[in-house]
Parts: sequence; structure tokens; C-alpha cells
Amino acid sequence: GRWNQEARQAFVAGDYERSLALYHQALNRAGSATSLAGALAARSRLGHYDIVARTVDSLMQSTGHPGMYLPLALMAADALWALEREDSALAMLDVILAADWAESHTEAARIRRAILTDPEAPRAELKRFVLSDTPDSVRLAILDSLAAPAHDHPMVVLLRSRALFRSGRYREALNGVSSVSFPPRSPREGMRLQLQGRALLLTDQPGKAKAAFWSSLNCIDRRAAAAIDRAAEWIDRAEWMQT
Repeated sequence: GRWNQEARQAFVAGDYERSLALYHQALNRAGSATSLAGALAARSRLGHYDIVARTVDSLMQSTGHPGMYLPLALMAADALWALEREDSALAMLDVILAADWAESHTEAARIRRAILTDPEAPRAELKRFVLSDTPDSVRLAILDSLAAPAHDHPMVVLLRSRALFRSGRYREALNGVSSVSFPPRSPREGMRLQLQGRALLLTDQPGKAKAAFWSSLNCIDRRAAAAIDRAAEWIDRAEWMQT
């Protein structure tokens, strides 16, 4: 436990070599999932993408319960993307989307898939944005440096709005996400509407937020029960704030 804690502190400080060494110590001693995930995360930051991709694939192939390694799948998808193995990255992202085990992972996978499958998006710049380990302020600068018309591409605007939202700049995020749209009923439009809804809630506009969340239901596959439940929870929250 102490090694894991020290490894995490080293990771946050950007000392990935020390973090990896400490996670390996803990992994060799106890073999915990936390140590494994931490070691792979450190390897990702060090650019050991091939090791990360091969390790996760081997783990998922060697067990009758590959779902237990789903928390590592997004890391593997990013490693495959960094290695220019885009078809393999898409296949791993589809595994995450089919499982829909955690909202944050599902949304992250959906964003990556949207970038990888959009031939008009500035994919090299967006790849650098997504795989960057820099703070949101620096990541925003990556997007702000794009020349028009790339800067105005809906996917760029959506990612910039998400970064603004995470930074607590809710009105700026709302302005951005309200200025673009994606094809009706598409997963990308669903992401946009849900981010718009959250920004509307945090700018004291629950009625409009409820409408956005309702509209987002049209973008969710009827078989995706967990995603539908999450949207319903946001609708309930907006209704509660209206009272």
C-alpha cells in the first residue's frame, strides 16, 4: 500500500520512471490490480505503448472473464492509437462501448471513436490533445492554436467546451457547445446535448437542461440500458432543480 501511494505521488509529480519502479515493486509483492493499472499508466506516459497494448491484450485473451480488465481497455486503445494501429484501437474502443460499464470510460471511448472515424476532423491535432498528459490550460492552447476552418470543426468545439467545463468555466462551455451540432440521433450529438445539459444546470437553467437531456435520449441505442438510465437521472435532477 505504501509503495502504491508513493508511486501515485511520483506519477502526479510527473516522475514516471520512479512511479513505474515503485508500482513494479508493489506488483511483484502483492500483484494487485491497482499496481498493475498504475504500472501500465506510467509506461504509457513513458511512451512504452507496445508493452501496454500487448499486456492488456494478453490479459483479456488469457482469461474467461475479460471484463475484469475493462478498466485497462481505454489505456490499451490509446496505446494502439499512438502506435498508428487505428483499426485495432477502434476494435478496443468498441469493446468499451459495448460494455458501457462506466460513464467516464464510455464517453472517452466515444470521443476517440468519433475522431478516428471523421475524415474531416484535424485528427493529428486532436490526437495530440487527447493523448496529452498536460493540464487542461495547455490542452486548450493546443485547440486554440488550430487555424480556421479546423478551429471551427464541431469536434474541436466540443472538446474545447469539455475542457472549459472541467475548468469550471461553465458559461464559456455552454456558449461553445451551443454553437455547433452533429447529425441528428448520432452518438456525437448525444454527447453534445448531454454536455449542454450539464452546463445549463450549472448556469441555473434547469428547464432548458431538461430539454437537452430529453433530446439526448434520441441519440442513445435503445439496447443501451445503462446510458438511458444515466440520462433519466439527469432529467430527474433537472426536474428537482425546477421545483
